[in-house]
Amino acid sequence: MREHSRDQGRLEDILKYAQNVEKIMDGISYEDFTKDIRIYYSVMKNVEVIGEAANMLTRHFREAAGRRPLYRNRQCRLQASGRISPSHESQGLCH
Repeated sequence: MREHSRDQGRLEDILKYAQNVEKIMDGISYEDFTKDIRIYYSVMKNVEVIGEAANMLTRHFREAAGRRPLYRNRQCRLQASGRISPSHESQGLCH
């Protein structure tokens, strides 16, 4: 039970830091991201924290969650937000 609450806290951290990245990157082009060291390192620090939290999830949780096609999910979110147009590779996957 204690490990379950730790996993819950780690998942909440992952969500919080992912939302930070979305806020930081809102309206920022890739070119601006790569040119502005403050934006770059701000985003990378948040991504680092996400990775650390993900690595600390228990094996039981990871096995229970299974493997999800994260790239496909990201593509679908970007399509839904209008940031990218559907490509031939992802057509039919986001329904």
